[in-house]
Amino acid sequence: MKQSQAINNTAAFFPNYFKKIGLGFIFLAVVIPLCAKFLAFEIVEEQKDFYKIIFFNVLILGLFFIAWSKDKFEDEMTMQIRMKAIGFTFMTSVFYIIFRPLVDLILKEPVTQMSAHELMMFMLFMYIIFYKLQKRSA
Repeated sequence: MKQSQAINNTAAFFPNYFKKIGLGFIFLAVVIPLCAKFLAFEIVEEQKDFYKIIFFNVLILGLFFIAWSKDKFEDEMTMQIRMKAIGFTFMTSVFYIIFRPLVDLILKEPVTQMSAHELMMFMLFMYIIFYKLQKRSA
């Protein structure tokens, strides 16, 4: 019974090689639109939104794979660092959501609603940054 409890208490992360897969997704999400722009592909106006959504989804998937991949050496300290990074990310995201419209008003830009893609990319970037910074200082 104790062994099954220990198994249930471990966090489910992707294997370490998923970081490379995530970098591949990010590379594809950046290079393919750039190539399409430089090669002057004609995209129908109705399809632009579809391709933009695909671009953001692939980028978010790549960031997710990087963020949720195990390190080569995973121990209790890295789990503690992950939890701190998640907490900092959540707090930063809440402040970002609250203060972004205020900054838009101050800069006299139109206040727009934040999309889910924008929020997810912000949260994943912040998590990766906080995790790397805390891991480096530990």
